[in-house]
Amino acid sequence: MTSSNSFKAENFVIKKEDVAQFLKGLSDYTIYAPVQEEDTVLFKVIQNPDKIALHITNTVKSPKFVVLPQTETMLKVTKGKENSIKIDEPVLDEKNILFGIRPCDARGIAILDKVFSGDYKDPYYVKRRANTIMIGLACTDPHRNCFCTSVGGAPDSTDGLDMLWTDIGDLYFVTVLTKKGMKLVKETVIFSKATSENTRVMNKVHKTAHEKITEKLNADALPKKLENLFEDKYWDEVSMKCLGCGSCTYLCPTCYCFDINDIEYRDKVKRVRTWDSCQFSSYTIHTSGHNPRPNKENRMRNRVYHKYKYHHDNYNELGCVGCGRCITYCPVDMNLKATIKELAEK
Repeated sequence: MTSSNSFKAENFVIKKEDVAQFLKGLSDYTIYAPVQEEDTVLFKVIQNPDKIALHITNTVKSPKFVVLPQTETMLKVTKGKENSIKIDEPVLDEKNILFGIRPCDARGIAILDKVFSGDYKDPYYVKRRANTIMIGLACTDPHRNCFCTSVGGAPDSTDGLDMLWTDIGDLYFVTVLTKKGMKLVKETVIFSKATSENTRVMNKVHKTAHEKITEKLNADALPKKLENLFEDKYWDEVSMKCLGCGSCTYLCPTCYCFDINDIEYRDKVKRVRTWDSCQFSSYTIHTSGHNPRPNKENRMRNRVYHKYKYHHDNYNELGCVGCGRCITYCPVDMNLKATIKELAEK
């Protein structure tokens, strides 16, 4: 579901003043874009393109909820007359566009693709993902907590994207990466071919963005390092101030743990899937009452191992995109970058 190897990327430009017209022409799609409400920026369905906040480095919450909703009904069972049963499954035919998604969040969804669209396919995720077009916006001024370049990403990464837009002044430089992206370009005359000067400016913008991420972490060393640190006292030390609130996992673009419950109401039952978190004390409780991760140090260790070892073992890439949300929004200022440094040096 990432960019097709058979498609040759093409470059265009669009005037900033024409972006609203472009989006208004996409009436067949539900468009999600970053919207600022007071001090918070979140991806929301937009009706008015003028409300889009493309100047924000990143939203508080990852837009992964478009393909993996925080709460979703998987099926409904209704009891009818003479004990008859009716089963309804959701119709997932809505066509979505994620406009202005940052490269780290797009990489996060590309990572989820391997989990939910690999050997064992999740039909709900697969359908939503196939119906979603991702238009990325390259970072020109990365946040102080960003570390994407240390985990295989970049401010201009194209992983998972159908188009990558880059702000080059009065224009957006548009790299079309897939057939789905090209379909949007062909449906309008707003775009024009990029010139060599446009390309030069775009390359300069990308280079400057890379240079702004000065901190280099040796995250690639962790899969090997963690083989011998499972019983290390470090986990007791680093988890001491953790509240177990789960913010780090709920805001993360790559976390995908979920719970499934059957909810009964009169003559109806709904099977509902909701996000869960390995940081919650109830997450691993067995039916017997036994909890293999009873303490927060066990849960903190599992989170780090999942991101930097288990996911790497299974998919040959780290399960982290370096967006920095878990650092920015942690209520007790726990710093994952510091954890990576300390583990890499052990």
